[in-house]
Amino acid sequence: MQSLPTSVAAFLLSRGQHAVLMWAVGGIYESATMYSWDRTLLERDFGRATGEAVEMPPGVFTRVYERGTVAMDCNVFAASFSPP
Repeated sequence: MQSLPTSVAAFLLSRGQHAVLMWAVGGIYESATMYSWDRTLLERDFGRATGEAVEMPPGVFTRVYERGTVAMDCNVFAASFSPP
């Protein structure tokens, strides 16, 4: 099931140098209630990516940033964020 952490992880794994994280809006902010907002996660500064995302082991994607690492295990659809 999609969640805020999995959405943020997918965004950080796939984004380019310039990007904006946005959610679809079905009316006047109707979709905002679909998420459990985590201000700490949304405001965290990971810095610049040090390279592209890599898949290892199969189904687990990881991307290293200057100030943290983002991973998404697509086998169980779980995201993780760690310090560098």
